[in-house]
Amino acid sequence: GCTQSLNAAADALLAGASLLLAGDATPKLEGRPSFGILAFASLAPTLALGVAVTAFLDGAVLTLLPVYGVRSGLGEPAAAALVTALALANVALQLAIGWLGDRVDRRLVLIFCGFAGVLGAGMLPWLVELGWIAWAMLFLWGGVTMGIYTTALASDVSRCPRA
Repeated sequence: GCTQSLNAAADALLAGASLLLAGDATPKLEGRPSFGILAFASLAPTLALGVAVTAFLDGAVLTLLPVYGVRSGLGEPAAAALVTALALANVALQLAIGWLGDRVDRRLVLIFCGFAGVLGAGMLPWLVELGWIAWAMLFLWGGVTMGIYTTALASDVSRCPRA
């Protein structure tokens, strides 16, 4: 409704205002990039693939999950709250996933996150019927799946020489 649109507009204005406050603190970018996206992908393949997977998941899941919720019988507010659960999970679980990636082989963490993402998506039709259990599982699914980016970033950055 109108309230949600006004809230979104206010959020966008606040975000824009924070950029204006940065003023001259932003770096000056001069010249041309020294390499392109293909060179980046060959330099940091795990990160490039992690970014691609996360971007796809982010776009597809955050766009289509509310539609799925409505078509599964949830009201519009509850269906929209599905996205909120995923976003909160994304923020809340990244530290735990990063901690785990610092203590075990990051490839195993990536495999776990990917497997959990596929498993969670496959379970979604049955989870919708389970009330609060569905919300808890959705929270875990969203956080662990988006941990692919965090782990991919840490994996490739750890291979870079120290400056």
